[in-house]
Amino acid sequence: DETITFATFPKTLAQKMQLKNSNHLLKLNTSITSVVADVEWTSGIHYWEVHLNKKTKNNNILIGVCNKDALESDKWMANSPTGWALDMFNKGLACHKSLSKPFTKLHEYVQGDVIGMLLNLDSGQLGFYVNGVFFGILFSDVSGPVSPGVSIYENGTEISFVHGKCPASIGLEAPKYSLSDIFCKFYFDEICRENRFYVL
Repeated sequence: DETITFATFPKTLAQKMQLKNSNHLLKLNTSITSVVADVEWTSGIHYWEVHLNKKTKNNNILIGVCNKDALESDKWMANSPTGWALDMFNKGLACHKSLSKPFTKLHEYVQGDVIGMLLNLDSGQLGFYVNGVFFGILFSDVSGPVSPGVSIYENGTEISFVHGKCPASIGLEAPKYSLSDIFCKFYFDEICRENRFYVL
């Protein structure tokens, strides 16, 4: 059973971010700090959540995946060619290779929001939920190995990662065609319903 933990949290980040327990992060200063979890995925379907435990006034958070060997802890995780992320501060930008594009109009996130991430590495798709509501597919070109991660800017921000367990017998094949936005919503909602992904 793979879990979302940060047991190998870099000691070099001790002045920037505190690991309050194995999956709970507290930002200690105002600067870009990026970190990825210990788990690494190369294939399959994975679901996890990021709980926004404490929000500060002007904080900026990117949530997504990145190759841990390419991650630079003092830069946004989406600056990497192998980093894909949702920009929560700018209300729904899809960020990759230092570029960003409008994706969807999100409400300004509030303390207590839960961001669910659904990754299908067999098809390269990364979709997301906000408080249990599906918002669509951010990317269709994600490739492993990648790890779930986050970039945080503002002092005082607190988040925690929670792993959603995927049944071993899921047995899904990658789609053979490009999915429209409408079909993406139907497709991923059906995956969650039929294969019992749980919003924790």
